[in-house]
Amino acid sequence: MMGRQRQYESDAEKMKAYRGRKSAALAETLVKASVPQVVEKIVEVHRVAEKVVNVPAETRSKTSKPRHPKVTSSQRERVMVRRFGDKAEGAVLAKRLMVNAKKAVSAIVQIREVLHILPFEMREEMTADIDILEQASELLGSYVKALAGAGREADSSRQKRDIRLAREAEERLQATKEALFGDSPEPQAVVTMANDLLIFQKEIKAWASVHRDTTNALFDLGYEFELKQAVHSGHVMKLIDLIAKVRLHLLTRGSRHEGQGGPWWHGGWEDFIAWRGDLKPAKIGV
Repeated sequence: MMGRQRQYESDAEKMKAYRGRKSAALAETLVKASVPQVVEKIVEVHRVAEKVVNVPAETRSKTSKPRHPKVTSSQRERVMVRRFGDKAEGAVLAKRLMVNAKKAVSAIVQIREVLHILPFEMREEMTADIDILEQASELLGSYVKALAGAGREADSSRQKRDIRLAREAEERLQATKEALFGDSPEPQAVVTMANDLLIFQKEIKAWASVHRDTTNALFDLGYEFELKQAVHSGHVMKLIDLIAKVRLHLLTRGSRHEGQGGPWWHGGWEDFIAWRGDLKPAKIGV
């Protein structure tokens, strides 16, 4: 009776084949188990990459250095004109700063000359400083020009301001002359008022001791010498101008101040009118 042909020659060969199949099966199982983990790792890497790529531009820009817009020469001059152009002493201040800027430029030029004559190796080491000094020289030179422009603007503004103030002063003077003497001044009234002003300057101390309760008093005409000359020459039109100037120079009302020797009374225009009214009632309205 014929049986099935034997696959293995011996039990040892059969056992070897069995172990081979077990090893292959185990290897296949391990590979299948590791695939999901590898796939999961790959997906995670992709997620991280997407986050890096999708970082907003604002976040990235925080690490970059800010870039400032370039300032032009006209902008510098505009700033200097705004600072000095409309000031009363703007021309003087702008010129003073311009002189200092020129001195600084001169110092920078001298330092650069020293660096330029160094031996080659040392000059190479100082290249950064040489470049910075050159930039500083150009910048300060631009401000020198800007300050010169500001000074010219300040001079122009001052001239316009002086003309305006002179016109306003002349208008006040004319209005004061009309208020004092009207459109047709009476010469004798003008001369009399001028003399009275000079007299009251001498008598205010006695008058103030009675009417202002002070032992010291002062009536500052401001134009005493000119008044005396015009009275002596009889120049009526000149007296009208001077009396109006005295009126503008004086305070309307007198004032009391503490000083050496006790209180002082500084006479005003109303004190003069009151004194004239006490002595000469007919001239109260003048």
